[in-house]
Amino acid sequence: MGRGDSDKKEFLYDVTSFANTMGGHLIFGMNEKDGKPTSLDGVVIQPDDEILRLEQMARDGIRPPVVGLQTACIPLANGKHAVVMRIPKSWNPPHQVTFQKSFRFYARDSNGKYQLDVDELRSIFAFSATISERMKLFVDRAMQKSFPNA
Repeated sequence: MGRGDSDKKEFLYDVTSFANTMGGHLIFGMNEKDGKPTSLDGVVIQPDDEILRLEQMARDGIRPPVVGLQTACIPLANGKHAVVMRIPKSWNPPHQVTFQKSFRFYARDSNGKYQLDVDELRSIFAFSATISERMKLFVDRAMQKSFPNA
């Protein structure tokens, strides 16, 4: 949630790592130790402004854009907010961080995020092409069943 350039890059790396793999949630305002949540203290923000800021950063700093990001601010009893961003698994991977010419691709596994290597990128690009072809084939078959004499 920081406003420095390194914080922005880290946020974008997190978003792309989720989008390039199985999707997930980022929760701002949660404390952690060794990667495990310890408490939800929240952050002091203007909710609408923070949602706009985070989603604008994602739109401007990631190519292709991640479709379907959803962000919500949840008020907490202490007067602060938790910010939850849902990042869906992308049907158009891989997504690249382009902020400040970073040009990096990230993925995520049980140990956290990691930078994709060339072999993993090739695999994602190849799989992405087959998804597009399979969707087109599915639509063609559905149209043939719906309109067999057309």
